[in-house]
Amino acid sequence: MMIHMRGVMNRTVGCLMILFLISFWGMAQGGEVIKIGTSMDLSGYYGEVGKKLLEGYNLAFKEINASGGIKGREIEHVVYDDGYNVGRAMENVSKLCLKDKVSLLFAVFGTPPNVSLMSRLSVLKVPHFFPISGGSFLYSEVNPYLFTFLPSYKKESQSLVDLAYKEGHKGLGVLYLPNAYGWDCKIAAKREAKRLGMGVVTYRLKSERDVSSLAKRLASQKIEALYLVIPYKFLLPLLKAMDAEGYHPALYAEFYCRLPQAMAELKERAKLFREAAWGRFIPMLGEDYPAIGWYRDALQRFAPDQSPDPTVFMGYIMGRTLGEVLKRAPSLDPKGIIKGAESVKDLDVGLSEKISYSPTDHVGLSRVFLYHLSP
Repeated sequence: MMIHMRGVMNRTVGCLMILFLISFWGMAQGGEVIKIGTSMDLSGYYGEVGKKLLEGYNLAFKEINASGGIKGREIEHVVYDDGYNVGRAMENVSKLCLKDKVSLLFAVFGTPPNVSLMSRLSVLKVPHFFPISGGSFLYSEVNPYLFTFLPSYKKESQSLVDLAYKEGHKGLGVLYLPNAYGWDCKIAAKREAKRLGMGVVTYRLKSERDVSSLAKRLASQKIEALYLVIPYKFLLPLLKAMDAEGYHPALYAEFYCRLPQAMAELKERAKLFREAAWGRFIPMLGEDYPAIGWYRDALQRFAPDQSPDPTVFMGYIMGRTLGEVLKRAPSLDPKGIIKGAESVKDLDVGLSEKISYSPTDHVGLSRVFLYHLSP
């Protein structure tokens, strides 16, 4: 009888131990995080843009975590600065994937770093969502590990050249940085200008030392309209040098040039330029889109001391959309994340387009927003 009771007690203790372990494992799983990793420019050519985008990502992830996270797991965002240096970016990506063990890469910044990353994704076997680049290589064919969110540079360049044509310009000068980003925009702009019958001349800007001579050259050739694909670091000195030459053409600028900031710096002198137009991947905050309301609500709740900012808004809606995509994943490992993303159909991101992905289509938004700037 004692032996029998001892056996019952042993079985009971064993069952309780199993239940305890199951419960403990469940609590541990529920307490886990989902790690996502980003390498971005926080100190280089586009450092100011990068800092603003990061503010937006952080705001979105705070909002997601406060509402229960993704399948009960909070987002942990691991970020490294690469200074817009390809070598550092690739070191960061390797660290994120191999040491930090992120489940996905998010918004790696810049066309040159993304060119290098493309060939490594299939080796790393980690998906990359929403690269900060509009390079054509991201859109030309499906990479099973890559999903875009922003429109391409091709779409942006076509839209700005079309605008210049509609506003009566028969000639266009394209100013570009000699890297993958600059070449991509230059090629798309040249093709669109030629399609429309516009004359087109390209100008390569390598360093700040070239600014003065380029301004003199442009003024002497009397180019009537310019498509600008250069960093703010070069843009403001160039506009000042053109102003000193008495040369004030129409300006059409790619998003990362930050033309609004340059025009604000010029103050009254900005009014002398014939026209100033700017392309954006995401609408300005004065428009009536649900996403803008979501952003303002999130600011009020999680960062009430911050003023609304259009670049922070762009980061916010990218981070928020990533959260919506992850909610559809059957599991939060790379394979499950990819499977969930490819099931996304007509996802409402609060803008003028909905997003759909499939095994044969990993492209997100396509519309480019154009704005005329008031001096």
